[in-house]
Amino acid sequence: MKKTLHGIILICLIQVSCAQQKQADKGNYFIPKESFFDRTLKPYNYQLTTDTAGRALGKITFWRTQPIFDQIQKSEWTPNITFSIYPLTDKAQCTDLSLIAKANSTCEIPNIGGDILIIGKYILLNTSTCVECADKAKVDYCRNILKHLFEYIIDTNSGDLNYLFGQLPIKRGTFSR
Repeated sequence: MKKTLHGIILICLIQVSCAQQKQADKGNYFIPKESFFDRTLKPYNYQLTTDTAGRALGKITFWRTQPIFDQIQKSEWTPNITFSIYPLTDKAQCTDLSLIAKANSTCEIPNIGGDILIIGKYILLNTSTCVECADKAKVDYCRNILKHLFEYIIDTNSGDLNYLFGQLPIKRGTFSR
């Protein structure tokens, strides 16, 4: 019984090996699927403006260029989020503004605004009380995407916002609703 089972396993392994070799001979040994980047990150763009008034150094908006179909609403929508950019020295002021935005929000989690992100010498502050990040099933299409995008920023010490965000692996564009 053991010899028969071992024989069957050996025959299966030989057949799999031969099949893989035939695919390799045809140049099809590895057929790549759509990558995580292409499927998840590439559909996003950003717009950076540095001509703002007040203490903010600029604004950056991230948005998905391909709409998402909301299964519950039965409609398409485009996730987006905007941040004002402040120097890290304004952390206390940004924390206060974040708390105010969250306290005044009438939106459900995860569409409550007031997000703070720190990148190198800068604070990104979302002052909106509500953001357009999640569908009705409460799947957030902004924050996790930003987390992955910011992993591409290697040099966080630059004083040049264009250089800093130019390290992102997505296209720079012009956002319009």
